[in-house]
Amino acid sequence: SRLRPAAIAAMLLAATSVASAQLQQGDIVLSVPKGAIETGVFAPDSGEVVPDRVFGGTFGGSGFAGFTGNPGFDAVPGTFAPGTRVGFDAVAGLRRFAGDGLAPAPDAQLVVSFLTLSRTIASEPVAGFDLAVQSSGGFHRHLSFTLQGTSSPLPPAGIYVIELEMYSTDSSVERSEPFFIAFDFGAGPLARQEAIAWIADHLLAPPCPADLDGDAVVGGGDLAVLLAGWGGP
Repeated sequence: SRLRPAAIAAMLLAATSVASAQLQQGDIVLSVPKGAIETGVFAPDSGEVVPDRVFGGTFGGSGFAGFTGNPGFDAVPGTFAPGTRVGFDAVAGLRRFAGDGLAPAPDAQLVVSFLTLSRTIASEPVAGFDLAVQSSGGFHRHLSFTLQGTSSPLPPAGIYVIELEMYSTDSSVERSEPFFIAFDFGAGPLARQEAIAWIADHLLAPPCPADLDGDAVVGGGDLAVLLAGWGGP
């Protein structure tokens, strides 16, 4: 017999609720809406995932200075193919927010680890590591982030920023766009929010709308593109 529309709606709502229940507020949610990994956050009020590329973390919340396991990484079942792996690469060295930009942090390094796997983000980009997708096609992992000083046990207080890309071992899934995690190490939540806002405004800004040919210059090529489309829909 055919299912009634109300029954179908109830089933869809139940499936959505189960998927949403597996997402933790504050974690980085991974999805693959258009063939590439996209990062976002779970909004519990709407039950939806909102795309985002700047996230926050706080060292010391667990009682250990310079350590945190947040934010974690989440993906609902069916996001990835079972048997594949998902990982990260650091596409820039560790940096510190300087109030009006990101500056190198030569006196600090960040160790990212999971069980026996470990990578150190210092002054240069570094290849990360990948972890197995769950049998359901979901993904839920909390990496360990440990901030260290290069000449002392701990570096100065501040907002420390890493820039990552996520990848899948599935050749049909493209890498994510670069995204940022701003960690508060004794600087306070207000300073972290200032860093997040600066990154969003200056490093995630959309390209210049007048650069029609995408060569980072507004010139004759853009005029040619404009004239070629003149009078079109």
